[in-house]
Amino acid sequence: MKKEKKKLWDILKENGAKIFFTSLALLILCASTTALFFFTSIVRISDNEKDDVVMITTFSQQDKVLELANVTLEDTDKVLYTSYNGNYRDLTIKHSFVVPITVDGTTVKATITEGNVANCLANAGIVLGEHDYTQPSLHTQIKEGDSIRVYRVTYVDNQYEETIPFETTC
Repeated sequence: MKKEKKKLWDILKENGAKIFFTSLALLILCASTTALFFFTSIVRISDNEKDDVVMITTFSQQDKVLELANVTLEDTDKVLYTSYNGNYRDLTIKHSFVVPITVDGTTVKATITEGNVANCLANAGIVLGEHDYTQPSLHTQIKEGDSIRVYRVTYVDNQYEETIPFETTC
């Protein structure tokens, strides 16, 4: 047993620096792998104008992730940012679009990201009367390129008196 200990000690003396630096490299590798696991996030970016992108980042803030992905947004765009258990995040971008609405002889524009005809009218501040209707109907989902027409309906009762000439026959 003493022979083996002496042999091991001699090996350590000869290769001490190599063993030390190899151990140090393994320790650094383990530490950095652990840090990557705990401090990085996998983010899937879904954009209705582009293909989905998956990225690994140390940022968890929505603005930083969008900046890294080189995504520019308009004020009317919507971003849904969901964080799941673990390191997974889902960022969904819904770009807005303009829907022309023809009403009362003019065309107004509503800017939306999603919704139906009723949402567009509310966005544009258009109120329907009791008998008014729209084309397409109020519950139709709107997509980019669609337009809406509002038809105003009024009912008028006209009453008037008229003397009708007549003859009496017996």
